[in-house]
Amino acid sequence: MEIIRYTDEYKATWDEFVKKAKNSHFFFQRDYMEYHNDRFEDFSLFVFDEKQTIISILPCNIKDNILYSHQGLTFGGF
Repeated sequence: MEIIRYTDEYKATWDEFVKKAKNSHFFFQRDYMEYHNDRFEDFSLFVFDEKQTIISILPCNIKDNILYSHQGLTFGGF
């Protein structure tokens, strides 16, 4: 596995993964999440398998060097 931090260049990739997910929800679309970017420092993550296929995303933010399941969302996790 490889874990990579989300950056704006991956927006379309992130949104496409969310769109196709079995448990998809608009909360996890980047436009919705970025509504909160003035209050939370985004630190969302991708998880890739050995073939560089995304197997999971983790919407999260960081505050005082602590990683949180994104505090601007009602729920979230792997």
